[in-house]
Amino acid sequence: LLTVPLSWGTYVPVVRYLYAIQPPVPGFVFSACYYALAAITTSALALWQSRKNKSDGVIATKNSKPMLSLFGGLELGGYLFIANCLQVIGLRTVESDRAGFLVQLTTVMVPFVEALFAGNLAAVPIRTWLACCFAFVGLFVMGLDGRVISDPISAFVAALSSFSRGDFLIIGAAILY
Repeated sequence: LLTVPLSWGTYVPVVRYLYAIQPPVPGFVFSACYYALAAITTSALALWQSRKNKSDGVIATKNSKPMLSLFGGLELGGYLFIANCLQVIGLRTVESDRAGFLVQLTTVMVPFVEALFAGNLAAVPIRTWLACCFAFVGLFVMGLDGRVISDPISAFVAALSSFSRGDFLIIGAAILY
């Protein structure tokens, strides 16, 4: 369990480091290598599990659809790969802390999507909506970059105007995640 926060916490600084070395590693190459390693590892584990199930006498039912699972996995993996590419390319111009916060907008987007699919905003608890509002306000506070603005409307416009191309790439990654 300790490896998950370690890998999540070190990912963005490692990518920023890869851009700092000369010559920098292209974002797409980094993502392709990263996902090739993940695909090899996952495939090896899946093969080992299927052989283990056969040796244990576990038989798949007639209704199992391995091809559907394979295509579903490829589709979801494709979304993750594109999101990772967007994030890695965006990290070229966005600071690590800001990028980490932008990627975590996924947690704000999930309740909105849940409410859309439910067709009812009340399907999401009020505490979740409040947390989403605080996270969204935090994004704009980060966007101010230390500028002091007394008018909330001016603060909102200033935060929006501080968004760069890299910020939008990382927000695109959050949407795909």
